[in-house]
Amino acid sequence: MVGDARVFYAQFTTVSAEFPITFAPITMGERMEEFASQILIWLPPKFPLAGMDMGGMVAMEILRRAPERVTRVAFISTNAQSDTPEISALREPSIIAAKSGRLNDAMQTEINPAWLSRDPTGWMSCR
Repeated sequence: MVGDARVFYAQFTTVSAEFPITFAPITMGERMEEFASQILIWLPPKFPLAGMDMGGMVAMEILRRAPERVTRVAFISTNAQSDTPEISALREPSIIAAKSGRLNDAMQTEINPAWLSRDPTGWMSCR
């Protein structure tokens, strides 16, 4: 939910030497449908698709809307189900923190620092 292109830095660096890559930040809208609509505008007529976590949910919506454009798909650590009311309630403090300008506080509750390591280039990456 709080990842960005740095999570896939190593893959982007390797794969982009042979294939074009589009990283589509899911920041344009508030619903999966809005994210998918915006991203579909940016993408070529045919493309492989990958999505992790919430990005995987957006990838599912893209696949639902334009299956003829997707040549292959990878869903990574994602879920096709909506959050339960209990999970939604647990997320609410982080959402409030992020919307009120305290993104760092929100990230502290969402990401375990043990999951991250600093590589020599200064990028934060998953272990």
